[in-house]
Amino acid sequence: MNRLAERIIKNKWGYLFLLPWVLLFTIFIFLPFVIGLILSMYEYNFAALKFAFFDNFILLFQDSIFLNSIATTLLLAVIIVPVCITLALWVSNLIFNSGNTVQSLVKAGFYVPAVISSAALVITWKWIFNPAYGLSKYFTDLLGAASIDWYGSPVNAVLVVSILLILILVGQPIILYSAAMGGIPVSYYEAANIDGATGLQKFFNITLPLLKPTTLFIMVTMTIGSLQIFEIPMLLTAGGPQFKTTTILYLLYKTAFEYTKFGLASAMGVVLFIIIAIIALIQFKYLRSDIQY
Repeated sequence: MNRLAERIIKNKWGYLFLLPWVLLFTIFIFLPFVIGLILSMYEYNFAALKFAFFDNFILLFQDSIFLNSIATTLLLAVIIVPVCITLALWVSNLIFNSGNTVQSLVKAGFYVPAVISSAALVITWKWIFNPAYGLSKYFTDLLGAASIDWYGSPVNAVLVVSILLILILVGQPIILYSAAMGGIPVSYYEAANIDGATGLQKFFNITLPLLKPTTLFIMVTMTIGSLQIFEIPMLLTAGGPQFKTTTILYLLYKTAFEYTKFGLASAMGVVLFIIIAIIALIQFKYLRSDIQY
């Protein structure tokens, strides 16, 4: 006990600087999570509060719409994460040997969608892919092809949502990969040049292996983010058609604030947390052994 007290006194300034973050985390993340976990075991709305134990979870897994939302969420993650990582790697490697001006312009160009309002992006996107008067209709008419109903077809709707999300999310991985590539010792590439290695050989045998810590970070954070997609499907397709773009978080929002079933919505949040935790643990398990330089 005395040793613990001595450690606290010795590091008191460090703990003091950590205190604001710990308080914010506790108030806005930890406590809401605990309350949501408790509410998931109740039938709760504005009128009544009734203990239901695991009834909410049983009801969820008997609901085809919720099961479809899980499939949609996982599908979007499977599309978005690999495409974003591949595109970010390609762009970062392409501009790696360019000048600072070119690198800055490319990074800014890809990062701009991440800081623009989602509502503004969706308005523009809706106009581009409007089958009656959008920019896409202009090009199909120019080619003499039939107009495509982008929002009426489940496959097309998922494709449009995925493309928009990729354009929004790819900016941060490009910046992270570019910074990580700048930290790789030049001597590795010089030795490879002496051995007569090609550009592809240098990329796959030097660059890619040494980027594994960055790739792990990007993969985990992007997976977590893509499993919590909400505003784009809500604003762009309203979860349709046929609930094919309804994600778990969007369905949670509708269940809580349109149907006032807060207990059921909390159960959805718990299920989403479990899915995210399992996927993140799998990613760490299979990639952490390879993240050493």
